[in-house]
Order: sequence, then structure tokens, then C-alpha cells
Amino acid sequence: MLGVWQIKERYMTIKLKKEFGEDFISRAAGERLRKTIVAANKKVIVDFEKQIVASVSFLDEAFAKLILEGWSEDQIEKTITFKNIHSKDSELIRKLIKDHIRETK
Repeated sequence: MLGVWQIKERYMTIKLKKEFGEDFISRAAGERLRKTIVAANKKVIVDFEKQIVASVSFLDEAFAKLILEGWSEDQIEKTITFKNIHSKDSELIRKLIKDHIRETK
């Protein structure tokens, strides 16, 4: 589980730079983030803190693989809010999610 996160009554905020330092590119870090999102059982704000991730491995593991765990695209959109995210990272996340949706059909 992540160590540096803030829990409010209805949501959790995860700040990537504080939590992952410079390792927000690896699959292992992405998996750790995904497991934290799933375990939170509430809305999650992922604050990219204006960092450009652009790592397919991290973004796929953290967000797109939620589809393989049975989450719907709608559930991801309702549960996860991206804050201070670069448009390229946002586009990449959407593409990876769509790719996994196609794979599961």
C-alpha cells in the first residue's frame, strides 16, 4: 500500500511525485498504484503534480489493467479523477483502456 496519501471522508488523494519519487515509469510502481486504488474502495484523486509520465508500462499497469480486473470504463471514470495531468498522459490512458476493452471482447 502507498504510504503518502491523504484520506478524506469520500476520497483519497495520491500525489505521484511524493509517493513514487522518480519511479513513476515502471510496471511495479504502476501495479502498486492500481492495488491501492482498488483497495481504497472510494473515489481516488491521482495528482500528477504536473509531471509528464508518458510511460506506457506505468500507465497501463496503474489504470488500464483495471479493465482486466473487471472494472468498466464508466467505473474508472467515476472512481478516478486525474489532477494536474499532461494531455499526452491523459490521451495515453484513454488509449490503453480502449485497447484492453477490445482485448476482453
